[in-house]
Amino acid sequence: CWIWNAPGATFAPGPTLQTAGDSDQPRLVKAGERILVVWRNSDGIAVKDLAAPPPVSRDKPFGRDTLAAIEREHARTQFWLVLWDLECSYCMQSLKHMAAAQRNDPQLKIVTISTDPMQSAAEIEFRLAQLGVKSEAYAFGDAPREALQYAIDATWLGEKPRAYRYDVDGKREAFSGVIQLPTSATRNP
Repeated sequence: CWIWNAPGATFAPGPTLQTAGDSDQPRLVKAGERILVVWRNSDGIAVKDLAAPPPVSRDKPFGRDTLAAIEREHARTQFWLVLWDLECSYCMQSLKHMAAAQRNDPQLKIVTISTDPMQSAAEIEFRLAQLGVKSEAYAFGDAPREALQYAIDATWLGEKPRAYRYDVDGKREAFSGVIQLPTSATRNP
């Protein structure tokens, strides 16, 4: 969607709406002085106000050196690092299980890294909130996807969901596939 800034000005990027399911064409609707984009899709109805300021994201960009910073920040603590994306249904199952484990253990630390680009930050935040996951959230930054995957794990081929359980001594164990945490999330799934 492109928005016309002012007479004689240029177009600027507008809101981004996407779905993996069925959808119809977006429609423009005038509501008083506001212009809305209304779009019916398999998730329901999406509405974006073209005049609304873009949401401020709490997601951080994940770059080549970000994992080392995360590991330093969480040194000597147990935590989970979860890799996912917005189109991965198995990732949603893993994230639901993580949210359930957090409800049982509010001290459970989770760091999520979406392999979607930072431009999807608003949707990433919405999905994490919708699933009930409380995490330090990242999305892939500007570096090539392969370089970011390699920065996380040189042996990771990009399959998702993917997770790493970090022990207090800094050792990590990798898991591929849907993650199902036991009652105590510090034990192996």
